[in-house]
Amino acid sequence: MFSAAAGSGSVYEAARILTAFHDQLRTMDGITCNPAIITGGTEAAIDGVHATAFGKTNIIAQRTLVKGDLRFLSAAQLAEAKARMQAIVEKNLPRTTATLRFDGDRYPAMAPSSGNYALLAQLDQASRDLGFSAITAFDPKARGAGDVSFVSPPLPALDGLGLRGEGAHAPGENADLATAPRARETHRSPDLPADPLKSGRTVPPIQICSAFFPGHPAQPALSFR
Repeated sequence: MFSAAAGSGSVYEAARILTAFHDQLRTMDGITCNPAIITGGTEAAIDGVHATAFGKTNIIAQRTLVKGDLRFLSAAQLAEAKARMQAIVEKNLPRTTATLRFDGDRYPAMAPSSGNYALLAQLDQASRDLGFSAITAFDPKARGAGDVSFVSPPLPALDGLGLRGEGAHAPGENADLATAPRARETHRSPDLPADPLKSGRTVPPIQICSAFFPGHPAQPALSFR
């Protein structure tokens, strides 16, 4: 290890790349990059959500794989992030190579737009008319992808109209059923009377922009979706 003949090994190269991703991408407001699965050794493989590896402590790791998720606010921001990531990947440590692969942008960007804000204003007014509190836009970095991004743009749209909850994608994930009535009432026609018992309760914030990002293989191979 570290000699001219042996080089730095795939694990150190993967660590270098991920550290640079962390340092550079976190400066881009709206970008998140999560290297969710990593495995390395003499042999390594990632199959869906499962990773395997084989190796010994006295053998330099020949292969390291990383699979992750990249999220963004606009197509332009995604393009910039990809360019930065590729430039990082190409600055290899001695006797290492790396490959970066994007497994397709499964969800298009849903950038903030005047049409989305206008639609939010209508929903906010309906909420107030029903006796609920104001509905405001929520930080998209804390939200996920939405199917509505396939039609917005060009159509104005909102996302995140469901129940409040906690622990997303974790064993303790839960939904607050008490928020269901006010969500239902807010979606009713404004000329229908509101339940006075719900007056003054807050309404979940609305997502008006969202994002997503896709991963597989060589020494190391970094795969993102």
